[in-house]
Amino acid sequence: MRKLVYCKIAVSLAAYSLFLLFLPSTSNAQTLQTVTRAGQSTPYCIRATGDSIGTVSGPGAELNYSGGVAYLNGLNRTTSTYIPLTIQASVVSTNTRLCVNGASDDGSSALQVKGDLAISGALGIIIDVDSTTGYTTRTCSLEPSPLETRTVRFNCSSTDPGGGWEFYNSNTSKSLMYVTQNGNIGVNTTHPLSTFSVQGTVTAQVLNIAQTGWSDFVFDSTYQRMPLNQVAAYVHQYKHLPGIPSAGQIAAS
Repeated sequence: MRKLVYCKIAVSLAAYSLFLLFLPSTSNAQTLQTVTRAGQSTPYCIRATGDSIGTVSGPGAELNYSGGVAYLNGLNRTTSTYIPLTIQASVVSTNTRLCVNGASDDGSSALQVKGDLAISGALGIIIDVDSTTGYTTRTCSLEPSPLETRTVRFNCSSTDPGGGWEFYNSNTSKSLMYVTQNGNIGVNTTHPLSTFSVQGTVTAQVLNIAQTGWSDFVFDSTYQRMPLNQVAAYVHQYKHLPGIPSAGQIAAS
């Protein structure tokens, strides 16, 4: 009789041990249903390794994995249409690149958008210059003008007169137009010597020349003229007249 009792106890202990062996560990994992139904959180990562969803319908948020790509979807399974998905955070970061609206990844651009890009804000699009270049130009921006709402402002924060905006053709490696910080505009030149400098032919139907600002003041009795011997010495040394750019300077610009 005593041996029979011992045998029953041994069988019961063995069965209990097997039960514990195959029982999921609650100390290392929680089912998603348990967490969500109890309104709790879990200290463990929620990881999706497939896209099997069974029979579901209606709208919802989905996290799945398929074909080497992880997905976070806002999707209505009944109509097979996407629904709005909002990600709220102080900062949303990506390790490499962000493709929007099905844009094809070019492998390099940080932001790639297929479709229109709408930007609102006083500063518009801000372009930062690499601080290691040593240039005084730090920030340029394309922004709405605060003076005229129908006008786009090209803003440059440079204090260097040589800083500014350039319209450039990378196929021909050529500067098409250059606007310096001091307001000079150069066409086919990056070194405009005056308010408007053109390297090439100018074609116009009308050319308006103002009647003021001419150099008749040099004939005024109070004007201090450079003595001819000094003019001759200047021309001998620099090979051009004082106050007039040399042919080399004009060709270089």
